[in-house]
Amino acid sequence: MAKTRLHWILLAAGIACAYAATLAEVKCILQSHQYPFECAPGTLSVFERKIDWRPNAPGVLGAETDYAYGVPAFEARTGSQNEAIIAKALWDDAINKTGWSFATVRTAPEFTDAWQVYGAGYVEGYVSATRITQSIVAQNQSMFDGSAVTYEDLDTWVQKQRSWMLEHVGANPNDAFWRAVGLTHQHIVGMQDGYAAALTARNEPVVWDLLFWNQRADLEDVQIAIGPQSELQSCWQMPPEVFSQYERRTSHCSVRLTYFKTESGETDFAVAHNTWDDYRSMLRTWKNYIFPLSLPLSDQAAQTRAQSLGESSRNKSPATAVEWLTPELMLRARRLYRLRKGYLDSDVSDDEIHAALEVASRAPQASGSAFTQAKKISQQAHEIAAILRRHNPYIEMFSSYPGIIQSIDDFYMLPRNEQRLIITETTNSICNADLFKLIVPASLLTWHRVVATNLLAPGGESWTSLSMRENSGTYNNQFMVVDAKYLPEVPDEDELQTLVWIVEQYPGGFERTSIASHIAKDWGWSSYNRPYFPKVFDIMGFSAAEAVWGDYYSYSKTARARIFARETADTKTNSTLPKLKSLMRLNRFQTDELSNGDPSWTIASRYDLFPPNNPNWGMGGAIDVKIASVRSVHGHVGGSYLPKNPHHAHAWIISGPTTQDQPPFSWEPYPDYLHPGFPTVMNFDWVTTYLNRDEL
Repeated sequence: MAKTRLHWILLAAGIACAYAATLAEVKCILQSHQYPFECAPGTLSVFERKIDWRPNAPGVLGAETDYAYGVPAFEARTGSQNEAIIAKALWDDAINKTGWSFATVRTAPEFTDAWQVYGAGYVEGYVSATRITQSIVAQNQSMFDGSAVTYEDLDTWVQKQRSWMLEHVGANPNDAFWRAVGLTHQHIVGMQDGYAAALTARNEPVVWDLLFWNQRADLEDVQIAIGPQSELQSCWQMPPEVFSQYERRTSHCSVRLTYFKTESGETDFAVAHNTWDDYRSMLRTWKNYIFPLSLPLSDQAAQTRAQSLGESSRNKSPATAVEWLTPELMLRARRLYRLRKGYLDSDVSDDEIHAALEVASRAPQASGSAFTQAKKISQQAHEIAAILRRHNPYIEMFSSYPGIIQSIDDFYMLPRNEQRLIITETTNSICNADLFKLIVPASLLTWHRVVATNLLAPGGESWTSLSMRENSGTYNNQFMVVDAKYLPEVPDEDELQTLVWIVEQYPGGFERTSIASHIAKDWGWSSYNRPYFPKVFDIMGFSAAEAVWGDYYSYSKTARARIFARETADTKTNSTLPKLKSLMRLNRFQTDELSNGDPSWTIASRYDLFPPNNPNWGMGGAIDVKIASVRSVHGHVGGSYLPKNPHHAHAWIISGPTTQDQPPFSWEPYPDYLHPGFPTVMNFDWVTTYLNRDEL
């Protein structure tokens, strides 16, 4: 079956395509008798619209590359001008120039949350369909290469987990977390439908389930858990050649959090991450999602406000459906209703915004004698909420892959005013084989929990708690959450309590804490696939592994820990962005005594640089770097913070295995490794990517 899938997809992916930036929109016919606007079944369509972008303007690409950002445009329309736009997507495939494609997707606030995310997925799946196919072709080979577990075996497990998840989404309509989980599923459904529509239009077969591939990182552990039990071994029991390959497949990423000084001398705090993965995953996409959703942040204050307004209006009869609208609440709502686009300013308080959003979220679905009054209030409330959401949408910026609505790396920026978070992680392998029996379908996979939590959490403490609900024990990471709302000029433990929270997950539990004391002492934090919490270190099997394999499995003595410590010893006096970029690309294994001649014992691994006959050789390593900072999340582009302009948010990114002191990686010697649509040589420069929400 797997060979048949590959055969079909290779036929579909065999033609090379030329790319240019494309602005596509998803539209639907309005049903005039409904409010808010909904779509008639089967009426979604995608068209391309001509755009005029100024070359070298501050846009998706910045000044650190010589790639001229002036592109030809397309125009093709279906449907009438009177149809409503659910979502717009700007798609720029610059992989051959920069190593990245860029997707910005924005939805319309007039639509319900479910329709917004469905439309967002649909338009992205449609415009990036060719890259989705190419990416999955390559990753399918890497995932099942040498595995006794087939696609069908994993898919059976996936379907059971999906059924369990959807059952809980349906059973918990008033739980914001499960609502958010439901939206992530709706987003994938939309992407699958848009992807299928694009392929069908080209008479190409649709054979891939995008939900399956969104779960790729979690399924690495599932693949082991459901595999032959006779082959299940703890790390300390594995033969050296098996141990090496297991480590390569399950250990991902290096991270550095650090204070640094900008070129103009301001204090900043950076989050830097490089992804360790199979090279067949190097079709990269940087994504910006701008969704004006009504889903509230999951903070205690919001819960208190909701409780003060009483029960949901849907539980009341039509005659009493508007009783909860107090005069004070309606006064606030009417004031906000008079605001027009472009006039939402600091005079509008948080309480007034939340009040209007409560009006919209609780607008009654009335009938009978109360219908006219209720409909008027409902329509006004939704228009208020639309104005507010348009000015303060949910914003998510992240590194990702074609066809994927999450990061996988993980690297997220959430720059809207109420959040201002940067989230990243490194993975901790399951070294204790007994833990695999705890991995069951009746749980939420890590990617689902992360995407849902991003929609809800206002800070690091809430994020590290909410993201652990229904822990699956798969893709077990040390997550680091930086709250960029406030940064002390000088690290002070009392003032740093909210700056960085970490959480470490393992099958059956998790541990979390603020690392304020570490940041205050060292002005930074390093993460490198070793659990920080002694309890997690022991349960995951690292203590036993260290007893057998020595310092390699130590938390403080493993090679990367010592290299990070050496390279960051002068953080307090000499930490800059260029130095951080260099650190995250570091690989001098031939001369670095701490690497001991091993190209994986360093910050940016290159397993392909082992001799081909070495059992440690592999088609993988560090494939990128992403860096964001407190000031970049705030949209700082000059001499001050711009808290009212999160659309200036930006990150510094680079694609491909490190070329710093090492030769660029080339696919030419490896024709048997599938890489359709990949650049032959991965040799790119740093790029600055901006949110650019106003381009849509």
